[in-house]
Amino acid sequence: MRRTVAMLVVLVTCGSSQAADPKVDRVEIVQHGIYELQFDRHLSSHEGRAFDRVRAKALMQITDVVPGWPCISYGVEYRIIGEPAGAAVEIEMVTRIPGSSRQPTRTTINRTVGGIHFRSFTFDRRDELLPGTWAFEFKAGGRVIGEHRFHVLEMPDDIVIPCETPATN
Repeated sequence: MRRTVAMLVVLVTCGSSQAADPKVDRVEIVQHGIYELQFDRHLSSHEGRAFDRVRAKALMQITDVVPGWPCISYGVEYRIIGEPAGAAVEIEMVTRIPGSSRQPTRTTINRTVGGIHFRSFTFDRRDELLPGTWAFEFKAGGRVIGEHRFHVLEMPDDIVIPCETPATN
C-alpha cells in the first residue's frame, strides 16, 4: 500500500513538471507581405507608443519590399513550432528599425504553440517612414527563434495618400 502511494506521488510529480515547461523550437512564417487592416479602438500604450488590435486583415500582396508611404501596413502570419500544442508561451517581439541611432522596440506577449498568429507594422506618421531593412524578430527564453525582414523603399515626398490612423478607424 505504501509503495503504491509513493509511486503515485512520483508519477504525479513527474507529470506536472513536464506540463509546466512547454518547448518552443522556432517560428514558422506562414504568410508575409502588405496587408489591408481594420483595427479595434485604441487598446493600450507601451513605452509611449499606442497599440491597436487588428480586427480583420487581408493579404494584398506577398512581398518583402514595402513602399514607404503613410498608411501602408505590412506584416507576417506565423506559427510557433514546439510542444505541447496549445500551450501558452511568452514571446518577445523585437522590431529592428533602420538607422544606427534607433533602438529596437520590444514587447512581450503570450501566444499558443501551434496556433497561427499575426504581427504587423503600419506607417501612421511621416517620421516612421525610414527606408532600409526592418526586421521582425521573435524570441523565447532569451534566444532568437525566428525573424523576417522587410525592405522599405524611400518614396517621393510629393505623394499624398490620405489615411485614417488605426485609432480612428
